Amino acid sequence: EPLFSMSDGEGYSAVDELRARAEEDMGALNVDWSALERAANVEIVPTRKDVPYETLGGIPRGVQAVHIRSQGRSYFIAENIRPEHLKGLILHEVAVHAGMEGLVGKRGLKEIYRQIEQMLEADHPAIVSARGIAERYSGDNPTVVAEETLAYLIETNADLPIVTSLLSRIRQ
Repeated sequence: EPLFSMSDGEGYSAVDELRARAEEDMGALNVDWSALERAANVEIVPTRKDVPYETLGGIPRGVQAVHIRSQGRSYFIAENIRPEHLKGLILHEVAVHAGMEGLVGKRGLKEIYRQIEQMLEADHPAIVSARGIAERYSGDNPTVVAEETLAYLIETNADLPIVTSLLSRIRQ
């Protein structure tokens, strides 16, 4: 099943410009975009119709990025991405959906989810917001909601200690 990042408006459009922005954004994190793109099996495509996924009629309108587990591939849909959102989207799709378990292991991932639940119970605003977005787009599967909560948290709050700790693992 695909895991989506949704758009809230107009996007970018040129694949080459988006790729250049990815190199710049990831370079600022000391991450080599070209190496990450290859290792994480990422493709930047012009439109949602360029994503090879036909189940349920294809990729819905407004999707910025999608990780399709059955393909082991993440797609970034240029027409829906604003440049200022790209870095967060890369972290969302690549770090969480395509590679988090590989970075921290099953036990480490369970610990991250436990920390997020504790922060949610303490009404941490960033966690509450990420959970709200995850629930809106992920349905009621608790595993998917937990993963999407982490993904949206990383996408929008790169300065939180739980996120900076995870980002340091990506750089290694």
